[in-house]
Amino acid sequence: MAAKVEAGWTCSVCGRTTARLAVHHVRPVETGRTAEEMEGLCYDTANLQVLCYECHSKVHEGTRGKAGHQERQRMAAARMRDAMERADFGSVPDF
Repeated sequence: MAAKVEAGWTCSVCGRTTARLAVHHVRPVETGRTAEEMEGLCYDTANLQVLCYECHSKVHEGTRGKAGHQERQRMAAARMRDAMERADFGSVPDF
């Protein structure tokens, strides 16, 4: 919501002002190689772009749309699980 307010509720591509906006990650979160890098990409305001739904759809053309997004999310979750399993948590007790 803060990104939309900061952008004045205006699409950064076409300039349309509307309440129906998407906040797009310029560099996809799932491209991070570690959990920390993915978290950084997720919350880095410099990695966000406010777009109307029409422009957001155009940005994702050729990326297999929703199915491609869901597959990338599954891959990102798997990478995060792998990173967590490899992490050294020291003396964290088992529950």
